[in-house]
Amino acid sequence: HARYALGMAKQAVDAGYTIHTMSVGLEADKNLLKAIAWLGRGIYIEIPGTLSVAEMEAEVKEAFNRIAAFVPPAKLVPAE
Repeated sequence: HARYALGMAKQAVDAGYTIHTMSVGLEADKNLLKAIAWLGRGIYIEIPGTLSVAEMEAEVKEAFNRIAAFVPPAKLVPAE
């Protein structure tokens, strides 16, 4: 499964996409997610599984804000 995920990430990168990854909890494959983020020229964010649900929710919101900071602003394009 990891090889397939890396292959799909490579295809996305070759198509010009940036990939950010986030692990939530103790069971996540952190090394795979770090590798995909590195390959995708994105960032990897870890949300530890030792947090309470409320703490995890706050961490996830902060993580999405960090990722959103990398998204370029929208552009208006002429109608076809």
